[in-house]
Amino acid sequence: MKKISIFGAGRMSKPLVDYFIDTCGYEVFILNRTVSKGEAFIDGRSLGHAVRWEVGEVPGIDHFGTQLLLDEIRREGARIEVDGSKLFENFWLEDIPGLGVFETYPNKDCKKYLEPFGLDENVTFYRGLLRYSGYCNTMKNIKELGFFNSTETRQYAGKTYRQLMASLIGAASTGNLEKNVAEYLNVFENADIIHRLKWLGLLDDRLVDIQEGSLLDVLLDRMLKKMKYKTGEMDMIIVHIEATVEFPDGRKEKRTATMKVEGDALENSAMSRAVALPAAIAAKLILNGNITGTGCKMPPTLPQLYKPLLDELVTFGYAFKRGTVKLN
Repeated sequence: MKKISIFGAGRMSKPLVDYFIDTCGYEVFILNRTVSKGEAFIDGRSLGHAVRWEVGEVPGIDHFGTQLLLDEIRREGARIEVDGSKLFENFWLEDIPGLGVFETYPNKDCKKYLEPFGLDENVTFYRGLLRYSGYCNTMKNIKELGFFNSTETRQYAGKTYRQLMASLIGAASTGNLEKNVAEYLNVFENADIIHRLKWLGLLDDRLVDIQEGSLLDVLLDRMLKKMKYKTGEMDMIIVHIEATVEFPDGRKEKRTATMKVEGDALENSAMSRAVALPAAIAAKLILNGNITGTGCKMPPTLPQLYKPLLDELVTFGYAFKRGTVKLN
């Protein structure tokens, strides 16, 4: 019998346990700092064992979809021209057919992907995140208030959220605080960010919930309490890939590959399965001898991984829908 070790019992680990035990029939050892979390995922199944440990791993499904689209384009003899931006401060609206309009902003330097994907250096390659409208300005303003500071530890005993906010903007008192915050951020007093700060509780006239920590700890504490999923709520993931291509005869097209998946329950969220299933399928392919490569690999250098992996992901509802738009 094949044996699998899973490091970490976060939300992403449950689909791994389910896949290896229920789909593959493997013996599973889940290693986690809190043994009870591992035991909960095993749920009494005889093939599962919980062991004390700690660590994690996050594979990326977007790379597989990118290589899938590039392979299709190259088979038709076209070359890439992908428009994008490198500046984190810039964001724009992206209209994804059938899904709506989202903000997108760059996610780290992606120059390192050009060579593995076989793209020329003069190609503009953009990798970004999708968020609902208003996200970028909200984060920008929260950052300007200092809540992204994770290095300085503060004491909050006896201090209210309003007092903390007043100290961050240099206000002498908590009177007219909303107006003072708006002036500090150079926005209207009725701006969205003021309402969002109120909703998060960062303008509440009550004691800060944590005794000490960084300003980021205060922000995360409020977000976790206000933004966690309620019973029955579902998450949703969207992976959207675009490539502007030119054919030898001069034709230009925009090719797209879009994946949308909704969670079916909190313990089986779309995100947890999107992270867990690629790792689980890859592990099975390695154990079955389908993959012989070693070391760190990108999709172009390991086609025996990403092609069968994408095929199996479709059976779990993770499929890319293709699209083509003629540009001339």
